[in-house]
Amino acid sequence: MICLAREETASRLGDEGIRVHSRQFGDFHATVEADTMLREPVDLCLVTVKNTALDRLPPQSLANGVCCP
Repeated sequence: MICLAREETASRLGDEGIRVHSRQFGDFHATVEADTMLREPVDLCLVTVKNTALDRLPPQSLANGVCCP
């Protein structure tokens, strides 16, 4: 998984990862890769926040993948 975010947020995600709180799966911490721009092709892109960040997804990175807004 690669999280795309603004520079400050990407740095924090890279340093601290994410915490997940789930009744079904329990609470856990996960290390994630984070960057300000998608720099490699992906099979699936989940857009889970503002669509103003779509400029961080170069079209060639989704050449054979799916983008799910």
